[in-house]
Amino acid sequence: MSEFELYHIDDRGQKVDLSDEQKELADKAKDRCAEKIKKDPEMTEDEYMAELYSKDHDEYLVNNAVLQCSMATPDFKLLRGKAYNVPSPDTTTFLNVTENPKAKCCVYLYHATVKDRKAGVNIPPFRCNCDREPHNEKEWSKLEEDESCLIEGTCKALINLCDEWDNLPTEKSYMMFWNEDRQGMVLGITMSSMLFCRHGGIITPVESGQIDDQYLLEPDINDPIQVQEYMWFFFLHKGFSHEATAGILGNVKRECEFNIPLAEKQNPNRFGLFQWSNNQDDNRTQEFIKWANTNGLDMELVSTQCEYAYHEMATSTWPIILDVNENNASELLCSYDTLLEAQTPAEAARIFATFFERCCTSYYIDSNKQIHYCDIQHSQDRQNNAAIVYIEMRGKMK
Repeated sequence: MSEFELYHIDDRGQKVDLSDEQKELADKAKDRCAEKIKKDPEMTEDEYMAELYSKDHDEYLVNNAVLQCSMATPDFKLLRGKAYNVPSPDTTTFLNVTENPKAKCCVYLYHATVKDRKAGVNIPPFRCNCDREPHNEKEWSKLEEDESCLIEGTCKALINLCDEWDNLPTEKSYMMFWNEDRQGMVLGITMSSMLFCRHGGIITPVESGQIDDQYLLEPDINDPIQVQEYMWFFFLHKGFSHEATAGILGNVKRECEFNIPLAEKQNPNRFGLFQWSNNQDDNRTQEFIKWANTNGLDMELVSTQCEYAYHEMATSTWPIILDVNENNASELLCSYDTLLEAQTPAEAARIFATFFERCCTSYYIDSNKQIHYCDIQHSQDRQNNAAIVYIEMRGKMK
């Protein structure tokens, strides 16, 4: 099995062997993985590991890759008299790429590198318990001081990631990406990469995050489920986060329930996913018609409507402030840029409803000529819808 051994690459680019503890953890992870998915009793261990590590080697991880941990468990834990019982535990999490802000895959998705390893930044703690108890009093103190771990899981306090991901040795060189902050090239990571947690787990990819072309095929306009799934992957493919995408779809769910024919039948004055005006004199409608004709696209298609909505968003120069109200706890600047940075589906839903849907209950313009919305129509419905879509579609990605 020597050709499959892991090793570190130090700052000088030199191979550094793993410690005995890391080798032991890697062996346990391989054994656990083999027990779960090895089906052919005739296959030797060497053949199995060769297939496992070569199959997806060239599939590089990008933003929103799905990750698992060998020590993540959904099980209830009773530690020093405290019950750690996570509602709806999740033994996977999603990779957030921040260390490679320039290089993108498939035009929009950011490639991940060995440096995308910061807990809480690149890798949100797994919403579940760790199978291993705290190792020392420092870990016990950290766990016991954070009461949120009782319902969010012990991983939140115990996760302690190594400085870089490890790549398997291979005859084929790994792709490297320019990191502007470090002013140098950084190795990418693939489906065969691993990240060690000092608390005992080994983090490995489940899905690369790359959007398969099958998810971007034109959906049946009469099938709301197909339409919703297409829109989810379409906006992820454009580089939006899960939260921002859920905010967009939460609004669409309110506008038409992803059922364009029914929505247009119920309101003949509007058309499409985003319920543009059917009035040919409407400026936004005129711009849509002009854009579709210029690009030779059919406005009736879901793909065309999504592309134009993205075009509208990306070229918008009309930031609006959503004032504090019963549905919005603090003043919120709403624009394309703030949508990209939204931290929750509910926040994204409010931003999108304000700067794109422009569905205000009332508005005013201040002395600086800044537009303010007092509130947005059906605000709570849009936010609730976004939360529902977020949970549902993330579940389908795993």
